[in-house]
Amino acid sequence: MTTQEAKNAVNRRFKQVGNQSFFACIKEVDSTLRTCTVTVDEVIYEDVILYATIKKELKGFVFIPKIGSQVMVSRIGGSNELFVLMFSEIDNVLLTIDDKVELLINAEKLHYKNDKTELRITNKGFTIKKDSSGLLKTLTDLCDAIKKAFTQVMADEGDRDAALDKVADALADAVVKAIKSMTITYSAGLVAPAMGGPVTGTFNFTIT
Repeated sequence: MTTQEAKNAVNRRFKQVGNQSFFACIKEVDSTLRTCTVTVDEVIYEDVILYATIKKELKGFVFIPKIGSQVMVSRIGGSNELFVLMFSEIDNVLLTIDDKVELLINAEKLHYKNDKTELRITNKGFTIKKDSSGLLKTLTDLCDAIKKAFTQVMADEGDRDAALDKVADALADAVVKAIKSMTITYSAGLVAPAMGGPVTGTFNFTIT
């Protein structure tokens, strides 16, 4: 098919479609701009939008269709702009709210990020992470907190019992903070009944 024949075919197709919807096949996807290229017979439609606008760093909710899947496409008013109205197969689901909440879902994983907290779920288990946590950093911070607590007590020439209470409170706060900053990755062990009911088993995990 020559270039002119292709243009004529596109124009004929647009006239046939009018304001109605039609089925097409996903040929390419640009997940950054949130657009795709679809085909109908031998006619190719580019820049079919998956979102309200074509723009980088978009916020909001969008489906990223699977290459080769069938979609329903519709025109915007009387223009030549097209958008995907319905999907059959999805590769990714993206959700972004402001600059704080990000959510990615696909067949391999679920990744949720909210400010300083992250949750990642895969077929190998799940990981919960807060701030820039890590076992080495957690232990280092805990040791520093313990040293600081005892240093304050040694410098205190007042009541011994009151000084010990201060140490105990400082150690308790340090331990709680250390636990909250750990990254816990679940691996296996829990079982959910098929017909509903409480989850049972052993929570097997690693701490990093």
